[in-house]
Amino acid sequence: MLLIGRVDEESHNAGYWVRVGDDAEPLNNPSCNTEAIDTTAGKEQKCDLAGRYVSLDRPGYERVLSHGVAVFIECNSPLLPWDAVTDFPTSIRHNETKAVVIPLATKLETALGAGVCGELKLEFTNLPSFCYLSGEKIICTPNREERVGLHDFIIHQTSLENPLATKSTQVQIEVL
Repeated sequence: MLLIGRVDEESHNAGYWVRVGDDAEPLNNPSCNTEAIDTTAGKEQKCDLAGRYVSLDRPGYERVLSHGVAVFIECNSPLLPWDAVTDFPTSIRHNETKAVVIPLATKLETALGAGVCGELKLEFTNLPSFCYLSGEKIICTPNREERVGLHDFIIHQTSLENPLATKSTQVQIEVL
């Protein structure tokens, strides 16, 4: 959700477009609203778009004279940006130990202070027997009895308060 604050002069309150997307150039991102909005009394604008950038645009004006914009994320959404687990090794040798930290908060939560969307829990599908969770780390140590080859599993990061907000990461480790 976006809350667009008021400004002092009414002439500067009309004609706003809210744009959200991944392009650093605001005008290249799609608009959340279907018609220009007026912020005279403040305006809450729902936006179903996802992206890294949020901008306000008033065609014909170079500057936006609004005294406040706040962005509120929808916590009960599968689009919630839990940070994916990306540092997993692709291969590991017998009796070698590899540990990977799994983020228990998003970069957004870390920047704003943890707990924006509640506590994060971890679940696994097909976690190999040579791997286990210790705090925020998955530790893997295949012994000589583990079969050589590929081992696939899935890491699920889920908000306890908002179960629709789940990030699933497929992991494949080859035991050499």
